[in-house]
Amino acid sequence: MTARSVLFLRTQPGDRERLLALYRDRRILEEAAATIPGFIEGEVLASPADASLVCVTSLWASTADYDAWLASPVRRSQGEFIVPLLAGSPEGWVFDVSIAVEQAPTST
Repeated sequence: MTARSVLFLRTQPGDRERLLALYRDRRILEEAAATIPGFIEGEVLASPADASLVCVTSLWASTADYDAWLASPVRRSQGEFIVPLLAGSPEGWVFDVSIAVEQAPTST
């Protein structure tokens, strides 16, 4: 069963763009994909209503793959760059995907 991880990061005032640039420039999600074969996809989301809030979601082949990511030295290394930009501890959860719907492509 696939799993979805959801991580909320609150940045120090004015540091959200630095955090987004860090994810982009260091290719953090791509590094996760290269490290754990069960990584399927990921997104970094910036709140339009809160200039300090970022949400990172990832889809995993299983919770075991997510757990492998949590134990990965690559993840620990990434944290060394991320944590100084945060205003507090990250809040994260993992969910089993119970229902998923994809929109069928439309023909043009």
